[in-house]
Amino acid sequence: MKSIQASLIIIFSLFVISCENEKKTISQVENIEETNVVVKQEEIIEESFEANAVINFEYTERIIVQDLNGNELGFLQNNEETEDYVSLSIEKDSLQLFYVKAVTEIARTNIEGWIRKANYIGTYARNYEDGQVLNLYEEPNKKSKVQSTVTEWIPDLYTITEFNNNWVFVNVDYEGEKYSGWLEPEMQCPNSYTTCN
Repeated sequence: MKSIQASLIIIFSLFVISCENEKKTISQVENIEETNVVVKQEEIIEESFEANAVINFEYTERIIVQDLNGNELGFLQNNEETEDYVSLSIEKDSLQLFYVKAVTEIARTNIEGWIRKANYIGTYARNYEDGQVLNLYEEPNKKSKVQSTVTEWIPDLYTITEFNNNWVFVNVDYEGEKYSGWLEPEMQCPNSYTTCN
């Protein structure tokens, strides 16, 4: 009987320890997501040009703006009720973050600092005409090989993951197809309100 009780106590103890470890793992993951990122100087790519972008108008959560050391400076947020959406000028790039100058289009609220790269940061494409092909390139110039060809206008946001001399590297999934590559400046439309004709 004592050996059964001892076995049950050991099993129960292992179960409790296992649950505690699981809780720590979950909270550690949550903290990683919530903790601001420290930007290492060697990771920063400074461009002499900037890229314009928008925060997807459907995304209404707060986006933390931070300094190089991960200190919170404020936040960005689209206002769906007043249709006051955030526009961005991306000026620097690092592995996980963009340095942006941001403004809300109606209230004209400004803030600048580092924000995490995410799928809600992007631009729209300008290939509006029927049959107008949109090329996405392997490198940020028209002489490089075409990586993806978009044969119709896609109304969805193209997610920006990096930029180089006004060119943006984008990704978009549309009707089961994935497109990615460098989008030339003339074919970008970073506007949440209207097309860029």
